[in-house]
Amino acid sequence: MFEKDDKLERIEDLKKRLFSRDVKLMPKKRVGSLHSTDYGIQKNWGFTEKEKNMKASNSKLGFSIFKKFFIFSIFFLLISGLFAIYKLYSGTGSISTKNVEIEIIGNSFTSGGDDFSIGVDVTNNNKAAIEFSDLLIEYPKGSSGAQSGDFERIRKPIGTISAGATASSDFKIVLFGEQGSVQNLKVTLEYRVEGSNAIFVKEQEYPVNISSSPVTIFVDSPVTINSGHEIILNVKVVLAGSKISPNMRLKVDYPTGFQFGSSSINPIFGQNFWDLGDLAPGFEKNISIKGTMFGVEKDVSSFRFYVGPEKTADQSDIGIVYNSFIQTITITKPFLEASMTIYDEDKVEYSVGAQNLVTSKIIWSNNLPTRVSDVEISVQISGNAIDLGSIQASGGFYDSLTNKIIWNKNTIKDLANVEPGSNGVLDLAFSSLSIFSKNQSLINDPKIFFDVTISGNQENGSNINQTVSNSVKKLVKINSDLRITGKALYNSGTFKNTGPMPPKAGQSTTYTIEWSVTNSSNNVSNAVVKASLPIYIKLLGVTFPTSSDITYDDFSKVITWNIGAVSKGTGFTEDAKKVSFQIEMTPFISQIGSNLPMISDIVLSGLDLFTNSTLSSKINYLNMSLVNDKGFITSNDRVSP
Repeated sequence: MFEKDDKLERIEDLKKRLFSRDVKLMPKKRVGSLHSTDYGIQKNWGFTEKEKNMKASNSKLGFSIFKKFFIFSIFFLLISGLFAIYKLYSGTGSISTKNVEIEIIGNSFTSGGDDFSIGVDVTNNNKAAIEFSDLLIEYPKGSSGAQSGDFERIRKPIGTISAGATASSDFKIVLFGEQGSVQNLKVTLEYRVEGSNAIFVKEQEYPVNISSSPVTIFVDSPVTINSGHEIILNVKVVLAGSKISPNMRLKVDYPTGFQFGSSSINPIFGQNFWDLGDLAPGFEKNISIKGTMFGVEKDVSSFRFYVGPEKTADQSDIGIVYNSFIQTITITKPFLEASMTIYDEDKVEYSVGAQNLVTSKIIWSNNLPTRVSDVEISVQISGNAIDLGSIQASGGFYDSLTNKIIWNKNTIKDLANVEPGSNGVLDLAFSSLSIFSKNQSLINDPKIFFDVTISGNQENGSNINQTVSNSVKKLVKINSDLRITGKALYNSGTFKNTGPMPPKAGQSTTYTIEWSVTNSSNNVSNAVVKASLPIYIKLLGVTFPTSSDITYDDFSKVITWNIGAVSKGTGFTEDAKKVSFQIEMTPFISQIGSNLPMISDIVLSGLDLFTNSTLSSKINYLNMSLVNDKGFITSNDRVSP
């Protein structure tokens, strides 16, 4: 109790002191004095002498062993690298390709096809020997070798070449090329050094000029020719080299406007590649090439001739060109000109259908600056396929004794005097014979020749007439008569057919389709028949003969018969090509009362090997009218309910 009262009194006394304005009652501030005490603590951040000695000792040890070793290693590597680079590029090291010299000793000129000798000296200026040395001589086989990559390579080992020593080797090679061409020989030295598997290479080139070609080409032909005229190029190839050249070939690149006709030696590929065989020194080979030139006046056409051995990878080409030659021909306009067109086309060779009436025109003109009198135009006709009774020549006279048509001043008065620049057109028509001759044998290679000639008298300044003339030749080949016929059958044919007859809507009836192919005068290749089936027709996959090559595409509904070769006389002197197959027809209700086609667009095509023309024959469709079927009733050609 007393303790509690005592606490209250003290609290009250404290409040009076805190809130009283009397200065005497305010608490007094007591200020004491501080005394310093030395505890021995260091006044800076340094180390004790012992610690300093330990740190210095450790630092000195680390720098001297590790850091110095690292810096020394980098410095050593840097110096070594610089030294190696210096040695490599300065060529002053013990082994360097710059210290190896290759000297080629030989003539700078040689005749193509002759032996050519060269010497090669290799000097080793290094301070050490080089080992396992090989010399490689590489040179083009012919004038086109650098482009074609066709090279000859000769390797000769020369072994070890001591320091400061020289090794010599001799080579004998044969270079080919056109006269004036340059062939580059490449000499390569391959070697190793002791203690290394690396192969070092030193190269050097040596140019050699071909002073003369091993083969000479001569071409004899006119340098000017009229358009549409025949040109003959007589080619002579002579081997000038001293060694036999085997498997020689002649290739000719024809200019635009040249049409090949024939040659004295048959080409082995196409119409421009001939086999000359093995050519001996001084031996010559002759070939005559005939053809026709077409072009516009002043056109310049170039024939390019190449001679060399056959190409190993492609026997239809020349691998190495030993020599080449260019013959230039200029197209000129004839003084008197007569040309013949067939179906308005001016060509040397045509192909037409058998027994078709062929229309042609003779177009003539006077290109001289003077008048020409007594002009006569004639067409000489020959061949085994002309129907002489079909010839129609407007204004012309046909001489049946000579098979010649003639137009002159007696038949056309304007031909009596033809002024400069005058021209005209004459009409001519003809047809070929039947494919059979009178004795009913086939005509082999049916063709017709036309030789058109125009001539007249030109007046010169001395009142003396000079005859001028010109002629052109035309060839017309008759296409073979390749033809297809077809039948749709129910009661007849190879297969037994089923189903209602006449066919009923919604029910299936089967039919037999039979195709027959004939061919008249010329052999045909790549013969094929294609046809389309309607949506209501199904191919049953049954054929006769069973070996027949028939395919069907479900997507396009196209049936194909691959026949291949069809020899001449098929269907005439030998059996026709035939095939039969079975189809199934299911008519729709909407087709009741209709005569439906069962197969349509039947097209036969093939290549005539004589005329080089594509032949074709077509049947539009075969329908329900079975006119070739035994016992067929006409009323059965409609779909019944």
